[in-house]
Amino acid sequence: MALPSHKVAISAWVAALVGLGWRNGTKSVLSVMFLGIAPAFGIMLAFSNKFSKITGQFSQKALDDARAKVVRLEKGKKTMYREGGESMDWFNFLIEHLWPHIAKYAENIIRGYESTVQKYMPLASSSVHFSSCSLGKKSLQFGPVVPRVVDAVFNDQRITDGGVELDVHISYNSDVDIVLSTPIAKVGIADLSINGTMSIVFRPLISKSPFIGGMEILFNNPPEVEIDFKGIGNIADMPGIYSAVRRAIDDAIAGMMVAPNRMAFAISGDEGVDLARLKNPPPVGLLKLTIIKAENLEGTDFNFFGTKTSDPYVEVKLGAEKWRTPTISKNCNPVWKKDNTHYFFVFSTQQLIYIDTFDEDRFTDDPLGSVARMSVKEFVEAVGDSSTAFPLGPKNTSEKPP
Repeated sequence: MALPSHKVAISAWVAALVGLGWRNGTKSVLSVMFLGIAPAFGIMLAFSNKFSKITGQFSQKALDDARAKVVRLEKGKKTMYREGGESMDWFNFLIEHLWPHIAKYAENIIRGYESTVQKYMPLASSSVHFSSCSLGKKSLQFGPVVPRVVDAVFNDQRITDGGVELDVHISYNSDVDIVLSTPIAKVGIADLSINGTMSIVFRPLISKSPFIGGMEILFNNPPEVEIDFKGIGNIADMPGIYSAVRRAIDDAIAGMMVAPNRMAFAISGDEGVDLARLKNPPPVGLLKLTIIKAENLEGTDFNFFGTKTSDPYVEVKLGAEKWRTPTISKNCNPVWKKDNTHYFFVFSTQQLIYIDTFDEDRFTDDPLGSVARMSVKEFVEAVGDSSTAFPLGPKNTSEKPP
C-alpha cells in the first residue's frame, strides 16, 4: 500500500535533514530556508483543511465555498432571466463611464472624515490620515431586472395591483483600497464584494402628476457581503472575530435595507400618499413554522466515553428577522417539543427562507447542514398544511449564527 504523498514528502525532508547534519555538522542559511520553509509550506498544503479552522484560507473547503458562491450567484441570475428578466447592459455602460467621477466624489467624502477621526484620537491626532483612498476601477454592475405588479396603500385602503416593483440584481466585486494610517499601525479594506437583488418599488400609482406616489428601496433577502481587511484589520479575519465583524455588517444592512426595513420617499404631495405607510407597508401574509426534529446529524464534539456528538439547534431567517430553536445537548437525533414554533411576517412571496443547523460551542458554532434555499411561495407549495421533511445539504459556512 502506497503512503500518502504528504507523508512521503515529510519522510524525505526528515531524511535529508538528518543526512545533511551528519555530513556537514552545520546548515547553511539556504539549507535552512530550503529544508525549513519549503516543507512547512508543503505541510500547510497537505493539511490545509485542518489548518483552515485557524487560517480560514488555502483549504479545499474554502475553495469549494468560493466556487459554490459563484455558482449560486449565476444560478440566481439565470432564474431572474427565466422569470422574464431583461439585461441592463446600456445602464452598465453608462455607470462604467461615470464610475471614475463617482469614485472621485465618494473618495472626497471619505477623506472629509479625517478631521472627525482625528477629533476622537487621544494622541498625535494630526498624523492620522487616509494614506490610501480608492474605490478602484471596477464599477457596480446591474441586471438582470424583473418587473412585478404589487399591491399598494392609498387613502388608507389597500389597492390590488396598485404599484410596480423592479427587482434588480446588483454586483459589486471591487478592488477598493482604503487605508487609515496612524503613528502606531495601519488598518484598511483591501476588497469589498456585494451581491444581491435590490427591489425598487413605485407605489401607489395615482391619477395626478407625477403619477407615482412614492418610492421604496430595499432587499427582500439579505445581500451577500464579503470584506477583506488589511493592516491590523487582518485581526478581523481571524475565526470568531471575523464572524463577529460579519454579524455586525449583516445586522447593520438588515436594520436599514432588508425587509421589512427600507428607504422610502414620497414623490407626490397628494394627501392620500402616507410616508409612514411607505416606510412600514402591511405584510402580505403570516408564515407559521414549526421545527420538529432532525436525524443523523454529524457529531463534531469529541467524547472520551463514546462516539462524537453535537449540541444542535436550528436557525431560521426570513428577511431581517431571525429566530432559533432551543439547543438540545449531546444529541445527533434531536427532537424539539417546546419553543419550536415561530410566526414570520411575510412582505413578499419572493423572500427566501434560510434554515440552517448548527452545533453550539463555547466560541464558534459549527454548521451541521442547510436546507436548500427556497422562496416563501415555493416553501408553501411544497409544505402546505402538513409536516414535510427536507434533506440537509452541504454546510453553509458563509452564514454564521448570531
